[in-house]
Amino acid sequence: MPIKVYKRTDASRDIPYQDNLLSGLVPLDAPVFFDDERDSFIRKTRRAEKDEIYCASLALFADDENDLVNFLKGIKERGHRIICAEESFTWSGGKPIGIVKAQWLAARKAGSSMRGAIKSAQTKKAKTAAALALIYDRLLLPSIGENTTEKLCAEVGISRNSIKNHYGLCREDLRNKHDIIQKRKERHNANR
Repeated sequence: MPIKVYKRTDASRDIPYQDNLLSGLVPLDAPVFFDDERDSFIRKTRRAEKDEIYCASLALFADDENDLVNFLKGIKERGHRIICAEESFTWSGGKPIGIVKAQWLAARKAGSSMRGAIKSAQTKKAKTAAALALIYDRLLLPSIGENTTEKLCAEVGISRNSIKNHYGLCREDLRNKHDIIQKRKERHNANR
């Protein structure tokens, strides 16, 4: 079976993400079809060869149910096989189209949820990094008076755990690590 790859440039799953999912599954020289070239898989032809069509996600094949059903009918008629990396899903016409529709809906929903969670995590990480940059110098000082961990965290609106999650160390370990690094720098500069 000839191997072909289908990708969408206008989808919420960007091309690098699609490439990453497909990297170990398809040979590098496999022909790649984009966006509106999808219908070339199902057009009438005299060629009797059946294709193996790889895609990052089943959700990329269509934007609405009617379009998906028409595409799947064409795939079934031609005897092609679809392999979707994200869902570990393979279809060659043996399963009813209703099952594939349910899988397609789940893929669309899961993809949206995953991207929303990733974006939320990236936003929170950037916000935490900006807040910690404001108090970093004072985090390295002893925790007394106005410089307690609770007061510094309250000042920038983060939790105590944010320090450990961001740096991988609690405040005391961060101070110790900073002191060790400073001593190494001093020794290195003194040996020059």
